[in-house]
Amino acid sequence: MIDLLFNFLLLMFWVRLFPPEQDVTYFNPYIAWINRISRVVLNRIRMALPQVSPKQAAGMVFALLLILRAVVMPGMRFGLEYSVPVSGLLHPVILSAASFAMMLFYLWTAYLVLAPKRSRGDAMSQCMRYVVRPLPQLSPQHRWMAVVALGLVISSVLALVAHAAYIDAGLTPPPQRFLLRIGVNTAAALVDLLAIVQTLLIAAVIGSWMSLLAPSDALAAFCQDSMALLLGPLRNYRLAVGPLDLTPLLAVVALMLLHSMSMSLLIPLYEAIVTMGV
Repeated sequence: MIDLLFNFLLLMFWVRLFPPEQDVTYFNPYIAWINRISRVVLNRIRMALPQVSPKQAAGMVFALLLILRAVVMPGMRFGLEYSVPVSGLLHPVILSAASFAMMLFYLWTAYLVLAPKRSRGDAMSQCMRYVVRPLPQLSPQHRWMAVVALGLVISSVLALVAHAAYIDAGLTPPPQRFLLRIGVNTAAALVDLLAIVQTLLIAAVIGSWMSLLAPSDALAAFCQDSMALLLGPLRNYRLAVGPLDLTPLLAVVALMLLHSMSMSLLIPLYEAIVTMGV
């Protein structure tokens, strides 16, 4: 939970490093609060350091948060790979950067799979496009290449840190095929997105029920927008029983089964690569 909080804070200042394609920050309710919080911090820095540009101030805060995250949460998990740093400050900072890159990996993948292509006017789609920058600036045929490359880089970093931890402890690292290991781990990380979407869908469904029990237009709108985005193409095939929409619940069950079946294939393969070097 702490790691997720740090990554969200990092994201607030990461998006400040890339100018938006259009000015949607004041009219989009989801983007506005992100910019409102970061703007307060950046204005304070620029009052103390007037010569610093807004982008430079955002970079400074991003770097400081990255180091702070390294101190508070030195380890991380990505896919099936979990790494803890060896002695020194360099490895924790590397893993801190890898943890934020992991968040970008999931956001980029979700954007490519779920973001509606037919409509960019709704607030949730605009917000998704805003936080995944600079991915939308790439050509469509290069976006998936960027996602896979990012996943392979993160998996490589974690595998190398794990290898260094063996050596630092005076142990002999198990034999392994490095490229196969990072490939399988990246595939597992992509599959993990199914579990993330499943969890977010459950939260959106519960939130929509809460908005009925304790009427809240803002909560209801947020949950409806979230479900419309998370359901992806399924949002066009609504299955309802009276006033009850069963599509999100059926999607949760389908995601659960697909995630379980995929992991049942990837976990034994990954363990064989790591422990037996096959």
